[in-house]
Amino acid sequence: MPGNVNMMFDMLATSLPIAPGAQNGQSGSSPWAAPSASRRFPTFRTLAEAGVPGYRAVTFFGIVAPPLTPAVIADKINRDVVDSLKQPAAVEKISAWAWDVAPGSRDEAAKFFADERELWARSSSAPMFRMQ
Repeated sequence: MPGNVNMMFDMLATSLPIAPGAQNGQSGSSPWAAPSASRRFPTFRTLAEAGVPGYRAVTFFGIVAPPLTPAVIADKINRDVVDSLKQPAAVEKISAWAWDVAPGSRDEAAKFFADERELWARSSSAPMFRMQ
């Protein structure tokens, strides 16, 4: 990119090819919007470290089942997905995409989704940026 973008929010996987120094693990001036450091790129600064405490924006993908799915079936799906994500071929592919995987329990997923809903409900009612 010829230097025309002052700021953008993007997934790491799509930003890696254009982020200066990202391929060798150097972040330059590009902070990380997650609340903690990247497992793959631990030298990337977080936005809190860059002077914007409390900000969090992460991209996530989840597998969900229809409402009223019996718990025994949902638990089996969860176990199978978590086990699949631990397979060497999956780990290799996911790592190539620069994703951090956080497979866990259904309760952990429910808490994460609830936290995200609360965060963005609060954020959507407050002006974040004002153009001058």
